[in-house]
Amino acid sequence: RKHRATLLQVVPSAKRDVKAKATIGGVMMLSAALAAALAAARPSEPPPEDLRALQGAWVSRRDDVDENPVVTGNLVRWNSGRIDVIEKRLWAPQKLTLNGWTFDVTMEQRENTNEITWTKGSDNLVWTRDPDGRMSGESMSGEISGEQQQARGRGGDLERQWERGEIAMTPFKHIPSIASAQTKGSADFMVEVGAPPSPRRFRFPRLLPQPPLAAQPSRLLKVEIPRPVGIAFEMDRNSGHVVVAEIMANGNADKQRKLGAFTGGSSPGPDETVRVGDVLRAFSTTTFEYGTLGLLGAEAPKKSRTLFGVPPGSKSGAAVTWGDIATALKQDQLHGSGDATLILERRMAPEGTEGADGYNS
Repeated sequence: RKHRATLLQVVPSAKRDVKAKATIGGVMMLSAALAAALAAARPSEPPPEDLRALQGAWVSRRDDVDENPVVTGNLVRWNSGRIDVIEKRLWAPQKLTLNGWTFDVTMEQRENTNEITWTKGSDNLVWTRDPDGRMSGESMSGEISGEQQQARGRGGDLERQWERGEIAMTPFKHIPSIASAQTKGSADFMVEVGAPPSPRRFRFPRLLPQPPLAAQPSRLLKVEIPRPVGIAFEMDRNSGHVVVAEIMANGNADKQRKLGAFTGGSSPGPDETVRVGDVLRAFSTTTFEYGTLGLLGAEAPKKSRTLFGVPPGSKSGAAVTWGDIATALKQDQLHGSGDATLILERRMAPEGTEGADGYNS
């Protein structure tokens, strides 16, 4: 009790006010310092100007293994198919980080766009420009399809083969990789991508459970909707899938759905519009491309339309998280133009029923 009385002793009013103000001021300064320290330690996405020198395909060898990274935005895709993220921290504004390696973003290094050096302690890792400008990597599943083997055998530019329709790609985030061989239930869609946009073939395998684990095979479909789309997406906590949670009343998706109910065989028909519960497999979004002058800061970047692939199980800690998906959706809201493209997978109700599983209503 005596100790408590000491702590709670009565202080004259003026002194009490001064002490209270001093205490509050000290707490506020401490809070601000802690917030600044946390912000400095937290990784963030580097600004586009810091990433200019890194964009594109590179040749790199480490521990006798050819890694050959391809950089798109702040994403790095390696030969193995692994996806890593380039980050930046406020306490080191001139440094980019990648798995413990750092790259010094100085004007001298940015001017040399054919070779860059990452450092880790006394170790150096050199990337040199891929002279053929080829894309690297296999399909995300790691399986090599006939198309992949043919593309390897021809040794040509995969981008040109893709442009000619000789191969299909599967998107993982913003990055396309050569698709696995077409299987029963997989579907190919033509989607306009690039700057300026032109049609490219994308392939999607089914992701949802199939018979006998489901009443009917799921269905993959492509939907194009005028902006503003008017759809709310959310993540299913159990499966990690991103699903259509709500179709906003009187939005363009809602109008398209209502119109489809009366069009019969016309396009889009009732089965070609968005429904609540559809799983989002990919969507069009907008990124920025840098030409040769853009890498040197002499011209503005060009808008590029890409297809953002949403992998299964995009929970926290996965290669692609809900935050990544939400950011890409927001990016398209801010910078996209024309119709939005969605690739969806739909659970189908048993034959003879309508909306029996809650996904077809």
